[in-house]
Amino acid sequence: MAGLWSNTVKNLKKQLKQYILEIFPFPQLFILLVFIGFFFQPWTRLRTAKEIYLFSFFICTLIGYALTVIEVRYLYPIIPILIAWIANSIAQFGHWASNTASNVLPIDRKINPLSVQVLTSLIVFATLISPIVSRMNYKISEKHPFEEKQAGLWIKNQSISPSLIMAQSPIVAFYAGADHIFVPNEEFPKVLEYAKRKKVNYLVVS
Repeated sequence: MAGLWSNTVKNLKKQLKQYILEIFPFPQLFILLVFIGFFFQPWTRLRTAKEIYLFSFFICTLIGYALTVIEVRYLYPIIPILIAWIANSIAQFGHWASNTASNVLPIDRKINPLSVQVLTSLIVFATLISPIVSRMNYKISEKHPFEEKQAGLWIKNQSISPSLIMAQSPIVAFYAGADHIFVPNEEFPKVLEYAKRKKVNYLVVS
């Protein structure tokens, strides 16, 4: 029981410190926005029930996976809840900022809340541009197996009859239109012996 509790706490910390950062790169900004949405408008019994329901869904998702196994993709279902909270916060902030500015600043016309909401949304979006672009900025050659594709196409052009390919990935066999078996986790001489026994036509080592 102690081990389960320790592992659950460890997984929860990992979700909050790592996975939530992958979903929302600047959590401080979003926490501030959610705080605004929670407290810039009076609560009613109906709203309290709805917020508790959404919050329980959010917490149960984190705890439920922390008890078993965690993956960042498992947290994707909570994204709509976070977006809804943030959207509500931007709407509430727009009305508050509009009324405040109209009362404080020496202007005759009332500031349109929609203008404030659009401006706030653009600022929030701008904060996400840099981390999103940085994650997309990678060397394509490191992420896509072009060499394996080229090897498969070469084998396809060189082979007359259907071939059997031994490779670490089935990508080569896919592009070659051939059958595939995996390379066993053994020393190279044993791999060659296994390939001969299986009557492999091509052995691809990457």
